[in-house]
Amino acid sequence: NLKASSLYSHIKAKEEILQKICFDNASHFTQGMDTVEKSGQSPEEKVRALLRLHLEIALDDPTSITVFNDEWKHLEEPHLTRFLNLRRDYENRFRTIIQEGIASGVFRSVDPTVALFTLLSSLRWIHYWHRPSRKIDREALLR
Repeated sequence: NLKASSLYSHIKAKEEILQKICFDNASHFTQGMDTVEKSGQSPEEKVRALLRLHLEIALDDPTSITVFNDEWKHLEEPHLTRFLNLRRDYENRFRTIIQEGIASGVFRSVDPTVALFTLLSSLRWIHYWHRPSRKIDREALLR
C-alpha cells in the first residue's frame, strides 16, 4: 500500500521491486503447497486445491502475478538462481502429487511432466484473458 511518491524511499532500485514481487509470490505458492501436502487429501483433491491456489493468487493480484510469471528472468544473480531453485522445488512437488495420482489410478497414465506443464501453462495465462468487464464469475472459475 505504498504511494508512488514514497516508493523509492522504501525500495532503492527496480531490482528490489522485482525481487519483492517474485519472492513474495513464490512464498504464497510455497505456503499453499505446504498446506496441500499436509492435508491428507487424495491426489485428485490436492491437484484441485493447487489449481484453486493458482487461480486465487492470479485473480487477487493480476498485476503482481503478471510480473511474477513474465519478468522473473530479469532477476540478477544470486537472486535468479534462488528463484529458479524455489520454482523447480515447487514444480517437483506438484509433479510428485500428479505421479501419486497416476500410481493410484486416479489419473490416466500420462507423462507427469507433460501433465504438470500443461496445467501450469494454462494457469499462467489467466491474467491475460480474465477481466472483470467480461463478467466471468470468480466462483465459477474457482470451481
